[in-house]
Formats: sequence, structure tokens, C-alpha cells
Amino acid sequence: MSIFCQIRTLRSTTPLLSLGCKLHPPLLSAPASLAYWGALTLEAKGQHMTELAELAAAGVVGFSDGQPIANFALLRRLLEYLQPVGKPIALYACDRALAGNGVVREGANSMRFGLPGTPAIAETAALAALLECIADIGTPVHLMRISTARGAELIRDAKARRLPITASTPWMHLLLNTQSV
Repeated sequence: MSIFCQIRTLRSTTPLLSLGCKLHPPLLSAPASLAYWGALTLEAKGQHMTELAELAAAGVVGFSDGQPIANFALLRRLLEYLQPVGKPIALYACDRALAGNGVVREGANSMRFGLPGTPAIAETAALAALLECIADIGTPVHLMRISTARGAELIRDAKARRLPITASTPWMHLLLNTQSV
């Protein structure tokens, strides 16, 4: 059994120190293997890069903030820097400004239930920009939390262009929809 932990849950500005503190002997002697994902940015805030090379050398299995990185200039630098490192990168494509306070996909059901909706374009606009960065730089990326048909189309088209991407959707999006609310 393997357990994967995200380093971003450690609220420290010194990720290497945090990683060292978390890898204490009781965990290392557990019957499960323990592996860490490193944060792309300090405290997963999307503002400043972490010590990526040092984290890779320390043994993280990949990098992700687990939430969208709104600053595409920073994201581009991250992709450039991590290209030769050879560790997986997982990114969440979402424009938080467009998403607003949505709690369900925008549409007839969100209006009927009186719930704030998240427009599909919150995912697809960010995804299109992210795919352009990947096309320009060529760093392999896993796109997580894809939840729209248009997002799946963009990914299909990008894969047809041979972009180095993989993608996934959360299980809840496979089991539930806005009618299930």
C-alpha cells in the first residue's frame, strides 16, 4: 500500500524543513510506503515558487498546489523550470474570478435551486490558456478536476496535437450532476 501526501498542507515557508519533520521514524517504519507531492508555490498560494530542485532531490514524487494558479507568468516559469526535472506536475484549470462563489454548475438547475452557479467557462478559459503554455514549453502535465464537456473536447484536441498531457475528473463528477443536488 502507498500513501501519497501533499506537502502543501504543511503551512511552512520552508518546505524542505517541513518535509524533514514529517518523515519521522514511526512513519518510515509503517507497513505502507509513504510518498510526498511537493507544492509548486510557497504555501500553495500561487505567488512564489518553492525550492523545486531541492524538493525533487529530497524525493517528492511530483508537484501540485492542488488549487488553481492564477498567475500565468508564474505558471509558465514553473513549467520551464520543471521540464528537465522529470517529475509529474498536476494542475487544476479554473479561473476563480469567473467561478465566483459558485457551488454547482451554472444552468437551469442552479437557478431553480437558488444556488450560485459556476459557469463552464471558468474551467475552459483557464484550460485553454494552460494548454497554450504546455504547447509552447512542452512540459508534461496532468490536468485534474476536469468537469465540463468542453474541457474534455479541449483535451481531446490537445492530445490530437500531441501535447504531453493526461487528465482526470473527480469521482463525484461521474456519480452526481446538478439534478442530483
